[in-house]
Amino acid sequence: MAGAFRCSAVARADGYLPAGSAGAVSTFVLVEAPLPWPADVGDHPLLAPLKPALKAAGARLQAVVPQADNGSGSAETTVVVFRRPPGDFVSFTRAERSVATADLVPALTDMLAPGAPTGPEGNGDVSGPPPVTDVLVCTHGSRDRCCGSDGMRVFGNLVGRDLPGVRLWRTSHTGGHRFAPTAVTLPDGRAWAWADAPLLQQIVDRTLDPELAARHDRGCVAFDDPYAQTAESAVIGVEGWRWLGLARHAEVEPVGLTVDDRRIVTLTGTDTNAGGTRVRYRAEVVLRRIVPVPDCGRPLEEARKSSAELEVTHLERQPSEPPVSAHH
Repeated sequence: MAGAFRCSAVARADGYLPAGSAGAVSTFVLVEAPLPWPADVGDHPLLAPLKPALKAAGARLQAVVPQADNGSGSAETTVVVFRRPPGDFVSFTRAERSVATADLVPALTDMLAPGAPTGPEGNGDVSGPPPVTDVLVCTHGSRDRCCGSDGMRVFGNLVGRDLPGVRLWRTSHTGGHRFAPTAVTLPDGRAWAWADAPLLQQIVDRTLDPELAARHDRGCVAFDDPYAQTAESAVIGVEGWRWLGLARHAEVEPVGLTVDDRRIVTLTGTDTNAGGTRVRYRAEVVLRRIVPVPDCGRPLEEARKSSAELEVTHLERQPSEPPVSAHH
């Protein structure tokens, strides 16, 4: 029976590893768009006119279900833009506006312009609540049935929980539907696999056991190399949540002649609250296997895509280093 082949269940049963599957995103654009959504959310009547501005900025569009159910004729639309700042990464910057729906294209173009203001204060034209953690749960059923069913269950369970400082969104496809239920947390820019409500609650309040978090972590989208994402997931497992408060960068280099399947990743985190002290890890990351990307409702052997699955085989913490300058 076709319906028996659920992509997430198939991936779980075969032991797929989520680390390194997050993709790379420098700019997220969240736009409220009423349901129903097409399989390609960019074809939504409200969102299709935004394609030129999104392409010019290299931004990823995430449709989100409106927080207030005002129907398709709502006069205002909320837009949230998350940008990766240059240099070592701590978190995305955030700008939010409630704009006239009729003016959505010029408003987004303005928000995506180089040098556009970020943050809720001191800019006049940027509005929104105080800084929060935005949790995006994929419920895009027209794209993938696991996301539609499993994601809706997770979202519904989260709504009933006490999550101070957290704003929940039902969102469109985040990639990696084989890891459904999937979620993205912002501004830390992390993608999560096989999420449930208790797991996400403990992720946002940083009480989840770091080793368990690492097993559900698809990676940080601010790192554009899947080997770096995979290594950083492993670092979270041993360093704990404090790692995400450091200003981080990664250096990735091939090993010998095995340029296609093995890398040495050096991850450096700078504690700006401790005089710039550095924490450094060296990881060996290997290509574990190439796995088929299952399609919901179809047997695994009919998969049309495949994906590289990466694994950390060695992780070593280097001695902490004093700051090299007062400005680092």
